[in-house]
Amino acid sequence: MSILHAEHISIAKGGDGQQPYIMPCSLTLEQATCLCLLGPNGAGKSTLIKGLLGLYPLLTGTIQIEGHDLAERSLRERARIMAYVPQKSGLTFPLLVEEVVAQGRYPHMAPWDKLTTEDYTIIENSLQACDITNLRKRPFTALSSGEQQRVLIARALTTQAKIIILDEPAAGLDVRHCLGIVQVLKRLCEQGRTVIAAMHDLELTATLADSVCLLKGGACVGLGSATETLQADSLSHLYETDICRRESWSFTENAFQDIREQH
Repeated sequence: MSILHAEHISIAKGGDGQQPYIMPCSLTLEQATCLCLLGPNGAGKSTLIKGLLGLYPLLTGTIQIEGHDLAERSLRERARIMAYVPQKSGLTFPLLVEEVVAQGRYPHMAPWDKLTTEDYTIIENSLQACDITNLRKRPFTALSSGEQQRVLIARALTTQAKIIILDEPAAGLDVRHCLGIVQVLKRLCEQGRTVIAAMHDLELTATLADSVCLLKGGACVGLGSATETLQADSLSHLYETDICRRESWSFTENAFQDIREQH
């Protein structure tokens, strides 16, 4: 059974409930795989993500998670199953980094519950995975945009959700931390999680993705394996610019070995 199946869904941008922004499309994701969304600015990547999360209404179609209709699940149940990392945080209160990361445990807690020893272990592991243990006592609002992005990813990891959905997770990150985050996401897939990520970087996409959805003007214009979709002709059409063929879009294993040695 697939972990996520979206059947002939169309989505209203901004939740206005009127005109579709995402034209009807269907997606099926198996457990322990990664789907990357590629497309130019305004193609509909963020809208599709919010539709899959249930944040924007469906005009047509259905979304099933583990065989159950997403619309029938409570918000708390959704938060346990799917973790979301937005492009930017709306957080304006100067919570400490470790407090923001701890928010990922809230869906598993009843009101007024305190964090357990197990919760603290999960939080610590997430801080380490995203290389932010040195930031734990700093106010979130005092961090750079790239540092904030790593904190938001750590918060998502802390939920231990089966599906992690990220909107441009590499935005604002330097090369080392881009590779580090990709390694974290690849490891999640190896551990049985499913990842959906909106991306712009072709090399990172090729390194991370099992499958790729190409979006243009709100329509899915390509869906398949990374090998099938990351072709020069398809990408040139997608971005309306000449893209030369590459022997390989991916980083070398040595790049990830360097990251592993630093941790």
